[in-house]
Amino acid sequence: MSTVPQDPEKETENQRLITEEASIHASRRRWTRHLGAVGRWTRSTFSWRTRASLIAVLSLPGELFLRMLKMLILPLIIFSLIGRAGLARHEGSWDLGWRTVAYYLTTTVVAAVLGLVW
Repeated sequence: MSTVPQDPEKETENQRLITEEASIHASRRRWTRHLGAVGRWTRSTFSWRTRASLIAVLSLPGELFLRMLKMLILPLIIFSLIGRAGLARHEGSWDLGWRTVAYYLTTTVVAAVLGLVW
């Protein structure tokens, strides 16, 4: 029984691949262990009270943005209606103006009803 000698370059390449794969798995295990430790620390450190305060702090920018949008909507609508009324000299524009006001009031009522029901 004779043994065929292996190619030394091929053998070193195989060893390199095995070492690389082991290194990747060790790195994954290390990161998983770190993430688990961070998760356990977070869960044990933050009680419900501190979580609620953290959520309140993080939701502040969104709340400010929505308030700014609400602050802009009413002046835009009023000035668009006033601007439309300024064009009332033309024939037929009163009809369009009343349709605009009716549309605005209708959509406002629908939005209010949906806001209360939903």
